Amino acid sequence: MHMQHAEADEADLVRRVAHRVIQFATPRAFNDAWASFYQCELDISAAHMNGCPLRLADMLTAPVETLLHDAFGIAAHIDRRTGKLGGGFVPVYAEQHAQQYVF
Repeated sequence: MHMQHAEADEADLVRRVAHRVIQFATPRAFNDAWASFYQCELDISAAHMNGCPLRLADMLTAPVETLLHDAFGIAAHIDRRTGKLGGGFVPVYAEQHAQQYVF
């Protein structure tokens, strides 16, 4: 796959995941975590691109509780200057999380 297409596909997946977060999060919880939809989208993208690759396609069908756990966890633990997650938080749908349980 051409790199430009891969990036466009990932950007579309990030956007769809963020839309799903908005769909299921309460307005108050969403507004406490992010100032806008765009900031939610940026946080997910930043985490994905800066050391914590996410299984974005899987997040589109994830149980709501798990999706919101990951999204709000990213919001709470992301360093917005670097895009890296801190505090030992690893989203359930992180690639590295999935690899921990491969037997």
